Amino acid sequence: MTSYAWFPVSGFPTTGTVTATSTLSWSTGTFNWNSPSNWIDYNEISFTGSAEPSGTTPASGTGTSGGAGDDSVGLVAGSINPTLLAAYDDLYAPSHNDPNIASSDLSVDVLLNSGTVDLANLLMAGFAVSDTNLGLDAVAQYPTVDVEGADFIVGGTILNTYTVVLPSDLGGTEPVSGGGTIDIGSAGTVEAAGSVQADIQFNFRDSDSDILKLDALSAADTVAFAGTITSFGAGDTIWLPNLPTTLDDVTTTATYNPSGHLLTLAVGGSESITIDLAGSGLTAANSVLVTPDANGGIDLVTCFAAGTGIATPRGELPVEDLRAGDLVQVHLGETAQPVVWVGHRHLDCRRHPTPRQAWPIRIRAGAFGAGRPYRDLWLSPDHAVYANGVLIPAKRLVNGSTIEQIEVDAIDYYHVELPRHDVLLANGLAAESFLDVNGNRGFFANGGVPVILHPDLTALAWEANGCAPLVVTGPELDAVRDQVNRLAAAQLIAA
Repeated sequence: MTSYAWFPVSGFPTTGTVTATSTLSWSTGTFNWNSPSNWIDYNEISFTGSAEPSGTTPASGTGTSGGAGDDSVGLVAGSINPTLLAAYDDLYAPSHNDPNIASSDLSVDVLLNSGTVDLANLLMAGFAVSDTNLGLDAVAQYPTVDVEGADFIVGGTILNTYTVVLPSDLGGTEPVSGGGTIDIGSAGTVEAAGSVQADIQFNFRDSDSDILKLDALSAADTVAFAGTITSFGAGDTIWLPNLPTTLDDVTTTATYNPSGHLLTLAVGGSESITIDLAGSGLTAANSVLVTPDANGGIDLVTCFAAGTGIATPRGELPVEDLRAGDLVQVHLGETAQPVVWVGHRHLDCRRHPTPRQAWPIRIRAGAFGAGRPYRDLWLSPDHAVYANGVLIPAKRLVNGSTIEQIEVDAIDYYHVELPRHDVLLANGLAAESFLDVNGNRGFFANGGVPVILHPDLTALAWEANGCAPLVVTGPELDAVRDQVNRLAAAQLIAA
């Protein structure tokens, strides 16, 4: 196994070794993970000119790399008080083969936007070179890995402490700590197979079907994850493969504390797991749902509608932020219509006499083609989607892969009413607006009529006011099913 460190220094000669006349500079800014010139062997991280680029990208299987799952990486950012930095540059660099440090802010921001990186262990930490006796303080910097549309796997521990060696006049050995941030975006996947120490932050960038997989959490090890998760929203998934939906006859449930940003999972017996979790749509105790994952374990997802994007002339807005009078884009008729009313209803499916009538339908990103929807969309069973000129209830398109009915303990449903029934864009997928027939506002808590105790969400009647034909059987339904199933098969082959 080879251990690597990020070494943001430019100016190394392409051949030979560093000499007293070499002009070396610390680099700042964003760098690509797959740039081999920015990696050195961990054992040489002295920053005194002896540490030269390895020319090998970690986990690549080329050069000195041991290949997937064999290499460890340390990402260390830092800050040096400017006065100390000036003294160092005047006295030592470059005559002593030390790098010219171009900035007191030694940031580390590494972009991974293609392929798969599979590491043994990962260190993320920062340092600050100060002289407190002289009042020359510095604020520590911390590293970031930005995973965009790629897969990033750490098979062992994600660490937050280490000791590096700096030039003697900058403190000699310097302990580093404080962790760092791993961003997840553009349908990226991050897997932490081992334990995660404190101060390691996982940040969901864009709710674009991003996945964080935490392998080590289980009923036997409830404290394997000590990091934090931020910006969790609709379309994001936290996958816990070693937590079954039921353990010791106890169903795994999630309770969220919005004020403390804490998610508590009851995982069987008296055991529970607590995760520091934050997101703009997490506002209630039932904001996070537990659903079974097709590949084992459970998924944590947000409730329907919290963050579901509705297209408007001024950009996409979360459905829960829409108010009467707001304009929304429509697919048929005019280009925009004003919102008349937004209905909402929280359902406790455990108390519903026939919960299958209330469990949501999850439509995976891309189920109807690229960007349709652009992230997972959750609909009530009879909420119709628009395809091939007709409206089809979501439950009629369930195929067990890209469109599934998900058993949940509780769900929040929203529906948007317009002056005339039309088709909205929800997370990029065409879906119907609310059609008030036979007084069905009673399904919703704010409908202005007595609330139906156990709503049958499959009973939303259809009459002549519909904006397009409603199809529940026949060749038009079969054609859309075939289209969706072919896309699902193609996605399975591509995976």
